[in-house]
Amino acid sequence: MKNIVGNLDKKVEEYDKQIEASEVGSERKQLRSERKAPKQSRKQFQDFIVRKQKYQKDMEIFEDRNSYSKTDTDATFMRMKDDYV
Repeated sequence: MKNIVGNLDKKVEEYDKQIEASEVGSERKQLRSERKAPKQSRKQFQDFIVRKQKYQKDMEIFEDRNSYSKTDTDATFMRMKDDYV
């Protein structure tokens, strides 16, 4: 995924250079609209990377359990026989 983000960065930089070099307003507007899709994709992939790292950290904490407490990772939810939660 990092390679994809790198490629999208290069594409966005190319669009930025073209926008700066362009002097016609309508052409700049067209380039900005073409740049929108790679920028959105880059943001999504960056979010995916962060989310994947979080999930991997969570899975390390889980180990063989079904749940864990975010404040105390060693603790899990305990139920009493009388508890109707």
